[in-house]
Amino acid sequence: MERAYYLSQYADEVLPCDPTLDGWAAWLSQPDPAWGRDMAAVEGDHFDASVMRFAPDIIATKTADGWVLSRAPTDVDFLAVRFGPGLGWSPEDIVWGEDMAQALRDHLAECGGDEEYIAVGIKEPTVLLTFPPGPPPRLDIAGTVQ
Repeated sequence: MERAYYLSQYADEVLPCDPTLDGWAAWLSQPDPAWGRDMAAVEGDHFDASVMRFAPDIIATKTADGWVLSRAPTDVDFLAVRFGPGLGWSPEDIVWGEDMAQALRDHLAECGGDEEYIAVGIKEPTVLLTFPPGPPPRLDIAGTVQ
């Protein structure tokens, strides 16, 4: 399963880079004034990051009787209707609710296609990332944040 890391101080509805450790390390290794970073990260800088582990997608298929899901969205923290197989999603396509299966079906009722791919996320503990010395740029997981 794939994991996505969201650095607390830089993650919003839009991200400046791929939410992998390598993506963040490459981005942090350069200044980015558009994001309020006038200089690159330096050795020893720490960053809190929430972590989302992604399970295989749920495939929703529209039938005459409504939407049929390839599996029930149980024990999940996040669902999002993707733009297509393996693609991202818009903030409007994120599904929230106490009953995730019902929230997903309600959201799918507004979709026009016959088949939708649903990203499935499970929250993991927040971690502390450290920008270590030396090339290539990387981030190390120093531990969990309590």
